[in-house]
Amino acid sequence: MRKNPLRKTPAECLSETIDLTKGDPREHARHALALWRENPDVHEDYALALALALKDQPSQPARAAGQDLLAQLAQRCSNVALYNLAISKLTGDNTPVDPDGANTLLERVIATEQEDRTLLSLAINAMADTFFFGWGKPLELARALKLYQRAAALGCDEAAYNAGLFYHGKIQAWPGALDYNKAAHYYAIAAAAGHNFAITNLALLHAGEMIDGADPEYGERVLRMQAAEGDQEAAKALPILAAARAANDRQVAEGKPAA
Repeated sequence: MRKNPLRKTPAECLSETIDLTKGDPREHARHALALWRENPDVHEDYALALALALKDQPSQPARAAGQDLLAQLAQRCSNVALYNLAISKLTGDNTPVDPDGANTLLERVIATEQEDRTLLSLAINAMADTFFFGWGKPLELARALKLYQRAAALGCDEAAYNAGLFYHGKIQAWPGALDYNKAAHYYAIAAAAGHNFAITNLALLHAGEMIDGADPEYGERVLRMQAAEGDQEAAKALPILAAARAANDRQVAEGKPAA
């Protein structure tokens, strides 16, 4: 649900410098922290990548060393470390679940991050989740939507998808008005980043001619492609659309106005 800004980099960063399956993981962590203290600008990415890579190792000592390294980097005001530590506290990844502590860390990142739009968008999206699910916060769907929209404007595809769900009418407890055009706007942001669920939902809006400038042929074509890739929502929609088209054709053949 939440994306980690460094999840794709640890193996790339470390593959030529260290074998995490050998040696004492605590020594690896201490060495990375010493490098970071010596020159934070040069070694922060390496230390963060090591912390995340250790947390992904199968052994408990390695995971604990990674979590401890992450916490020490967070104490030294690394916003990426603060964000990742917050996610650990939300998910219970190698640390007790602590939504209040997570929210405090996320608020720090949101208040101080000025350069990394990706990190800021992820932190805002995570904060939106806390209001959406009531994790250490009152459940406030309207507040969650505003935060999802803010994160979407910064380029977070998951936030854009979530905002689209509100306007598409797929958040049952939300009392706000449906707006399929707004839903399509946010789905398009997420779809452009390759978000599969957003691609399907946007295609549904086109295929059902529910939005301005709808292209039903495009919508059905995308739904067929998504269904072929195993998307169950797309697969369910295709026979419904086919039945609706057949009924419409019968009405036209009988001289009745098309639906």
